[in-house]
Parts: sequence; structure tokens; C-alpha cells
Amino acid sequence: MRVDHTAGRATTSVEAAATLGIGRNQAYAAAARGELPVIRMGKRLLVPLAALERLLHRNTFEGASRVSRSSDHD
Repeated sequence: MRVDHTAGRATTSVEAAATLGIGRNQAYAAAARGELPVIRMGKRLLVPLAALERLLHRNTFEGASRVSRSSDHD
């Protein structure tokens, strides 16, 4: 019997790309640049869900602060 110990803790790079609203190739490029944290299992790239959540949270608040700062100048 094969047990998947990553179930619920990591997702594939393709699923992470869909969550981020980017393409598969962009996800692979981001992983190569170190912008998308991945765990390499042979040829397979897994994205830890905790890291994906942090990435989404950080970018959401950075984008919101940029919008609020730009609206302050109007």
C-alpha cells in the first residue's frame, strides 16, 4: 500500500499556478527564480500549502497598500 504523506500539505506546481492565476510555464519559471517555493521530488515539483498561503497573503496586502497609497494622491 502506498501512502501519500504530502496529502493536504502540498500541491502540484500546476495546481499552485491555477490558484495564483498564472500559467504552468510561469509557475516553473517562478520556481526556477526562487519566487515560488517548491519541494523537488525527482522531476516532480510540489508547492507547500503553507508557503503558497504566505505568498498569497503577502502579495494581497502589498497590492492593497499600493492601491491605497496611489489613491491618497488623487
